[in-house]
Amino acid sequence: MRHSGGSSKPPPNLPLAALVFVAELVLWFGLGLAVFTIVMRGGGGPLWAVVGGAGATIAVVALWGTFVAPRAPRRLRFGPRLAIIVLLDLATGAVFIAAGWMWAGIAVAIGGGAVQIAGQSVMRDWAGQGRGRLPGSSTPQALDTDDVT
Repeated sequence: MRHSGGSSKPPPNLPLAALVFVAELVLWFGLGLAVFTIVMRGGGGPLWAVVGGAGATIAVVALWGTFVAPRAPRRLRFGPRLAIIVLLDLATGAVFIAAGWMWAGIAVAIGGGAVQIAGQSVMRDWAGQGRGRLPGSSTPQALDTDDVT
């Protein structure tokens, strides 16, 4: 049986976990809305704006679901995962700024990235990541995913 984390207990910092989730939603859907706005302002028309916005959202959610999410099929190790998160936050912040939302772009690039880095670090410790023992195991194993079988 697969489950996320090394414990059935809730994360130690539930408010941080909630804030990380909100930051992820802003990243995913805010990017789509910003792309939609840029295309509309550029004269691309509503159809292309919807296609661009939806395409941007689908692309970032697919990338997140493949490499970053706790149950991602090809979840990256901690360092590369943080690099992807930071790059996505910086890119989304830049797109927000290009859409004319300067302060929101700065908030997403810096604040969203900081929240997600803190969340990844806390959840990594909570999930028993790093060098340690799997729950119920007597042999040390190098863990770098949230999945325990």
